[in-house]
Amino acid sequence: MDDALRALGLLWGQEPASRRGPSQKTSVEEIVGAAIELADRDGLSGVTMRAVGQQLGRTAMSLYTYVPGRDVLVALMYDRAHGEATSSRGRLGWRKAVMAWSTDLRDLYFRHPWVLEISQARPVFGPHEQEVLERLLAILAGEGTTASDRRAVTSALFSIVRESAKRKAEAAAESEHGAEWWAGRAEALQAVAPDFATRFPESVALSHDQSELGPKPWIKAAEDAFRDAVTLLLDGLEPRLTAS
Repeated sequence: MDDALRALGLLWGQEPASRRGPSQKTSVEEIVGAAIELADRDGLSGVTMRAVGQQLGRTAMSLYTYVPGRDVLVALMYDRAHGEATSSRGRLGWRKAVMAWSTDLRDLYFRHPWVLEISQARPVFGPHEQEVLERLLAILAGEGTTASDRRAVTSALFSIVRESAKRKAEAAAESEHGAEWWAGRAEALQAVAPDFATRFPESVALSHDQSELGPKPWIKAAEDAFRDAVTLLLDGLEPRLTAS
């Protein structure tokens, strides 16, 4: 219980009184910011108390005065990152608002791919993470959706967003040399399985004509798949709204 209280207290900005004041040499905010910089550069595995301390010119042990351990630090990083998701409904219709929410969150995950390594099975319960969820639920509730539909749509959207961010990150990594890889594989596949297109016509039909996708075809393909997936989900939801 004490560990949970301390972790949640830090997440919600309830820093102990002994950490406040001009005498402090660093802060929780600085530690979290340094950790995010490391994770963006080296991945989540690169975030250790020692590495963060070196980033700040401090010893690892001195950081424990502010953050009790790496698990809590990762939770703080996760919630801080979600503070970048700022989409709001404004005057958008509900469909555009959901698409904006999805795109904003997908882009956040793309900027910070290490966020996808953190399990959703145990929510962080931080304010920024909760605000992201609340914005989506408010849009759906405003259209008269049932609680059951909101649960289903929310789960599906998070799955689409997370997987799309992963695909976009992979596509970005492959965009420079991806065409060469595919060309080589296509040539080799033709040699070992010349009847591939005949045996798997539906799979071949789904393949993009990469020549029409611009200088970064893999990223555009990931973008298109993301928008299409969200659109299909909303198409399925809309008749349920008009029927209620």
